[in-house]
Amino acid sequence: METRDFESRSISPQATRTLGIRFTTGRSERRYSYQSPFGADTTTRYSVTDKDANKTTYTYDDITRLRRARMTNSSGATELEDYEYSYDNNGNLLTKTLSGSSVANENVKYDYNSANELT
Repeated sequence: METRDFESRSISPQATRTLGIRFTTGRSERRYSYQSPFGADTTTRYSVTDKDANKTTYTYDDITRLRRARMTNSSGATELEDYEYSYDNNGNLLTKTLSGSSVANENVKYDYNSANELT
C-alpha cells in the first residue's frame, strides 16, 4: 500500500530507530524523533530535522502543552525561528512570541472572557 502526504505526494516512511521516523517525498525529507531529552521513547514529537539538516526542537510543560518550538540551522549556531507559548491556569493560550533570523519578530496576546472564550 502506498502512503501519501497531505499534498497527495508519494512518501516512503522508514523507521530509523525506536520511535524515530523518516519520511521522504520527491521534494523533501524530514526525520522525526519521539525520544525525550532524557532518552525515553514517547509518543510526543521532540524534534524534526529537514533535508538541509535544519533542526526544530520542541519543549513541553508538565502536562505536555507546547512551550517552545525552536529551529536552528545545520550547525546549531543560528536560530532561524523561535516560537514561545504561555498558557493560563485554564489551559488557554495567553501569548505567542516569534523571533529568529529568518522571520519577522511578532508578539501576540490572547484574551478570554469568563466562559474561556477567545475575545
